[in-house]
This record gives sequence, C-alpha cells and structure tokens, in this order.
Amino acid sequence: DFFGSLMCFLSTWPIPRGEACLAAGTTMTCTAQGFFNQTAALTTPTYNISLAIYYILVIVKGWKENRVSKIEKYLHALPILAGLGTGFAGLALKLYNGAGWICWIAPAPNNPERHN
Repeated sequence: DFFGSLMCFLSTWPIPRGEACLAAGTTMTCTAQGFFNQTAALTTPTYNISLAIYYILVIVKGWKENRVSKIEKYLHALPILAGLGTGFAGLALKLYNGAGWICWIAPAPNNPERHN
C-alpha cells in the first residue's frame, strides 16, 4: 500500500519529458513507476482477501493456530507471487508507459526512442 501511494504521489514526474504535464523522468523512471504500480495494485487487494480468509477461518470456523499455520504460507505467497508475477511480466513485455497522470500499463507513445 505504501508503494502504491508513493507512486500516486509521484504522479507525472517519472513520465519521460514532453509526454505529460510536469513530466521530468525517463523511460527507466516510468518503467520503475509502472512496475511498482502494477505490483502494489494486485498485491494490496489480494492480501486483503487473504486476511478475510484468515478471519473467516479463525472467527467463523473456529480454526486453532496450529491448523491455520498449515495454510498461512499460502495466504502470504499467493498475493506476493501474483503481484510480483504480473509486475515482472509487464517488464518483460515492455508494457509500462505514461498512462495519463501515472506510468502503468499503456500503449507506447509514437516515439522511436522508446523501448529500443
């Protein structure tokens, strides 16, 4: 959640100069912001789902700590793997570009110097 909020605070600064209002970045800064936006955007809500599952198991179903501990690693691993997996996939596919007021998954602008 911190990284997602930080990326929103940075706004257009990481976007390459000339591609948005107040843009002062480079392709690399935009790519970094896009990676953290994507990772945070998926990790945060899926962690909330894991927390809800934990609460249901403990409060509603009455699971004890020793039983919960058997699935706890999955409740942590799935959000992290989903967030990082899509984040790294976006890097490999060169999907991160200026998307209005932030860098995220967006079509590349018509600039021959981008993603060479």
